[in-house]
Amino acid sequence: MRAMIMADSTNLYLGSMKEFGYKLDYKKIRETIALEGPELIVSLVYTQSVGSATEAFKTALREQGWIVRDKQKKLHHKCSNDVDMVLDLIKYESKIDVLYLFSGDYDMVPLVQYAQSKGIKVNVLAFDIDVQLFSIADGEIRVIKESCVLK
Repeated sequence: MRAMIMADSTNLYLGSMKEFGYKLDYKKIRETIALEGPELIVSLVYTQSVGSATEAFKTALREQGWIVRDKQKKLHHKCSNDVDMVLDLIKYESKIDVLYLFSGDYDMVPLVQYAQSKGIKVNVLAFDIDVQLFSIADGEIRVIKESCVLK
């Protein structure tokens, strides 16, 4: 099994702060997936930043083996990584068998449907999972627990 991780950092940050009041441990995410046995082909994390406020976070992610896809957010404008995520999936689709999607956002439904149309099993992991996303995911669906949260 060859795996890809896609993590929507904004969705995960908001979920972890709401659920536990803590930040997510991205190193633990990669370790947890690695323990499950698939060969990890690529780990992508999608961030949104305003200015240089998140440089330390992005540097830490890179040091942990993540490829960081950052969008510069303009004040008072919604910034979405959905299109970038689909483009990355297209780039890696022939190299993976399973996608670990760390986002519960309903915007991920088209991405999941595309992956499934290419024969890729999709595992969804999030704090809160949208009902429509929950209903179409064909792999394992997990709610992230405290074990992946920094205290």
